[in-house]
Amino acid sequence: MCKVPMSVLLNEPYNLNQSNIVQARVICINNIGASVPSAANSFGAIVEQVPHKPLVAPIKNPLTTQNTLVVDYKPLVGTADGGSSILSYKIWWD
Repeated sequence: MCKVPMSVLLNEPYNLNQSNIVQARVICINNIGASVPSAANSFGAIVEQVPHKPLVAPIKNPLTTQNTLVVDYKPLVGTADGGSSILSYKIWWD
């Protein structure tokens, strides 16, 4: 098993972009020598990133009452999700 942090793939010298397929070749090495490299994979892991910051701040919905606060927000769409489905949103207030 080989683990490479996503941050390594996003920076020099690889500079992969979100949604790129991570391609790899494998060479086996023992005391006698090294194998011929394998073929590069054509499918598998894709580059993902942390979701982007929402573009629009949440706003108070007109249905808000003295007893209930209703908040509207714009969900992240397209590549703003970082390349993976958004599982939840959190709203903080004071």
